[in-house]
Amino acid sequence: MALVAAGGCSNAEEAQGVDASYTEVVFEVPEGSGPEPAGEAGKEECTTSCSLAKHPVPPYTELDFEMARAKYAATKDPAAASEGLETMLFYGAQTEEFLGKFGHGALSQEHQRVLRRELSRTEALVTLRLVDEEDDSVRAVYGPNAVPIGKKQHLATVGDGLLAMEFNGTVMRTGVNYLWSRY
Repeated sequence: MALVAAGGCSNAEEAQGVDASYTEVVFEVPEGSGPEPAGEAGKEECTTSCSLAKHPVPPYTELDFEMARAKYAATKDPAAASEGLETMLFYGAQTEEFLGKFGHGALSQEHQRVLRRELSRTEALVTLRLVDEEDDSVRAVYGPNAVPIGKKQHLATVGDGLLAMEFNGTVMRTGVNYLWSRY
């Protein structure tokens, strides 16, 4: 079996009824992967490969924010990918917190507008399909649905005669035009 994932970034308004363009990625699904019974009242625990297990994210300090903001302010094209902008997008919620606490500093009105627009994109449109390699039939589907960026979750699929399945994962904003996901 192969897992086919597709997605795109949007804000909540854009996610309503929009056929967003997306990139399709195929993942091989190893046999025996998934939650294992814990034995305690039938509860399940995530395996070590579960993306709900904490993945390390480097700390984002006030100094990191100030450096990213200064690098972004120095860019000529506010909408272009840059280290400063992409750092602030990766740490979206913390960037919002720091902006509230320390302000926009030397950011021009156009830099502020672009930053606000990009930080408002808090959801990703996700589609997952489990495809049988033998006959290319789709065995299970999730989505397309809007999922929050940066929040770990389990996604339940709809299948054709298979037992209900869950994919666990996180979508992270890694740049102006890039999302990272692990399912």
